Amino acid sequence: MSDGDASDLTDLAPEPAPAKRRRVRTYAIGGAVVLAAAAGLFTYRQVKPSLDALNEHGTIDYEVPSAPTLTAEPGETVYRIDPTESSLTYEVQEQFAGKDTSTATGVTNGIAGDIAVNADDLAASRVGEIVADIEQFHS
Repeated sequence: MSDGDASDLTDLAPEPAPAKRRRVRTYAIGGAVVLAAAAGLFTYRQVKPSLDALNEHGTIDYEVPSAPTLTAEPGETVYRIDPTESSLTYEVQEQFAGKDTSTATGVTNGIAGDIAVNADDLAASRVGEIVADIEQFHS
C-alpha cells in the first residue's frame, strides 16, 4: 500500500466518540436555542396586541369627574358628594380554572353627584346623576 491509500483509510475510520458527542451536543444546544427563540417570538406576537390595548389610553386622569348639579328647591338642602371623603366600591365573586371562589374588590374616589334632601317630605327628596370614572378603579 502506498501513503495515499493509508490516508484514504483514515478518512473512512469512525470518528472518535468524544468528538461525535461534542457535535451532537452542539446541534442539540443550537436546536434548543432556535426553539426557545421561536417560542419567545410566538409569545410576543400573542401578548403584544393586549399590551398595546392597555397602553392605548395612556395615563389615567385622576381628576374629579363632572356631574350635573341640582338646584335646591324650597325646603330642600343639596348635598354634594365629596370625593376626598367618599368612595365607590364593587365586589364580584370570581372563579378561575376550577379553583375556589374568591372576591375581587375595586375602589375609586372618582365620584361626583348631588342629593337634594327635603327634610319635610323625605319621599320628595331627589338624587341627581351620580358619575363615576371607572378608569380610576383600583382592584
